[in-house]
Amino acid sequence: MGPIAVPPPATDVITDLIDEHVRQLGGRFHSEYYQTHEPVGRHTTLGGATVETRVLARFQRHHSGERQRLVTVGAEARCLGHGCTEPSSGETLTDPVPLDTNRHEVAESALPHIETATRWAQAHAERCRAQTYTSR
Repeated sequence: MGPIAVPPPATDVITDLIDEHVRQLGGRFHSEYYQTHEPVGRHTTLGGATVETRVLARFQRHHSGERQRLVTVGAEARCLGHGCTEPSSGETLTDPVPLDTNRHEVAESALPHIETATRWAQAHAERCRAQTYTSR
């Protein structure tokens, strides 16, 4: 039997999102303003649909003074089922911090938001009867 795949910690996922943004800066098609997400947890509903917990990273630039690059991190949970009446927990985000702030500290500041989104996802999966969405 081979090794069991274990997902990376959510803080590592956030750090990777920030690192990817920094690598893209100055590139031909980079953007200073966007939000990205990555799933860090999945739950199955009673109807077979998936509820994802996602970490979020929002990048922007502050225009007063020295035009500082900022990052905001957080989490949300989304039900991907067909017919769900409450498909999102809503985004919860930290306050913006400079992009050059220690990435591990930035990632750890999102942990309370990730825990809240995960609790919502688990509770939602226990009561949602939405079906798996197969196609249009």
